[in-house]
Amino acid sequence: MAEMVVLYGRAGNHDAALHLLVHELRDFDGSVEYCLDGGKSRLSSRKPGRSSGGKTCGHVGNVNITREDQEKLFALVLVEALKMGDWMVRQQWVEMLLEQWGGWMDPVHVSIYASTSLS
Repeated sequence: MAEMVVLYGRAGNHDAALHLLVHELRDFDGSVEYCLDGGKSRLSSRKPGRSSGGKTCGHVGNVNITREDQEKLFALVLVEALKMGDWMVRQQWVEMLLEQWGGWMDPVHVSIYASTSLS
């Protein structure tokens, strides 16, 4: 399944990649890493359970991604988290996202994705 995330990321199909990370793999750190590098890194190089702590933008590894693109990806993760069936897990994800990465989420992007995805 992680291989599909990489393939979707490289193809630019971020909706599908983030859906897998959030709903199938339930990989919070992986979804954050995906947002930071635009889905261009190899998941196999990521150590399981590693915290995503560093909040840098721009050049991540061998990948260039704009802050605006990162904000859009974080908005997509938030919308996917809001669709989680288990309300306790949903609450935990939303709290962690907003607490740790809320400053990276443009309310315009969140409202656009939410209006098209949650209806």
